[in-house]
Amino acid sequence: MKLFCFFVMMLFASSNIFTQEIGVWKNYTDMRNVREISVFENNLWAATEGGVFKYDLTAGNFDSFTKSEGFSSQNITAVDIDNDGNI
Repeated sequence: MKLFCFFVMMLFASSNIFTQEIGVWKNYTDMRNVREISVFENNLWAATEGGVFKYDLTAGNFDSFTKSEGFSSQNITAVDIDNDGNI
């Protein structure tokens, strides 16, 4: 009986090992080759070979958008902004 309880405890203890997350993945792409730039309000948007990035001109912050955020391709050739601020 003790042996059975030991194996049951080992089974539950080892199941936690296999259910842990691997980690958070981040996609790093080359965004140095800018193809087009659009400015709207205080944001500069740039289309690059590695995706799209937004630069906040007042705060100085960069945000990047790639296939990880839902683009069908990272090779973006143009970016345009309509009158409502939609990209």
